[in-house]
Amino acid sequence: MHKNIVVLALIGAGLGLAQPKGITPEMINRSLPLEGAPLAVAGPYKVTSEPAVGAAGLMVYRPETLDAFPKKDTLPLMVWGNGGCAIDSTRYGGFMSTIASHGFLVMSTVPREGARQETADDMRNAIDWATKENARTGSPLKGKIAVDKIAVMGQSCGGFLSITMGADPRVKTIGVFNSGISEATGAVNSTQPGAEALTNLHGPVYGWHRWNNKTSLTSFVPLLVDHPSA
Repeated sequence: MHKNIVVLALIGAGLGLAQPKGITPEMINRSLPLEGAPLAVAGPYKVTSEPAVGAAGLMVYRPETLDAFPKKDTLPLMVWGNGGCAIDSTRYGGFMSTIASHGFLVMSTVPREGARQETADDMRNAIDWATKENARTGSPLKGKIAVDKIAVMGQSCGGFLSITMGADPRVKTIGVFNSGISEATGAVNSTQPGAEALTNLHGPVYGWHRWNNKTSLTSFVPLLVDHPSA
């Protein structure tokens, strides 16, 4: 079975964030009803979650049974950044489990001693851990992780972290949900990158957020920007 972590479309560099013809502010600001909305479909694998061995503060979501890996396939890695840069990713557990059920290794953060926010270093540490675990003798994941297929994705403040991590050469795909960057040069704060961060991106980017003329992710990399009405 062949999985491709890059599920994005190439849109021309001329794509912008101007409001499209026929879309009104009322349509943008309305709430999307749950009834009739498409729901995520779980994959074929039963999922388990566990602390990352030897890496305090990191959590792993993966298929419970690993017999199919790498015989049929390997596990692409997705590292998640929480909304608000929160250190506790519990609220996203269902989302991450659904991704893992399709044959992915998903990593996120959990609280540990000393209250603080999630940082790009946490996401970097997750990639480091997965790379080492893929080579560690005795690891149940040895030889099963596709270390050449790594994605970083995040919600809101976690999206800022994903953009920052997009400069890491190991990262192949970036997901930015309800987030973006400031058009101003220089970081707005300790987590939100400035416009120059886009020049460091080297892989496909998936951006999902409301229309916002102050936010842009275009013209630098192959990009699909989805602007739903809610």
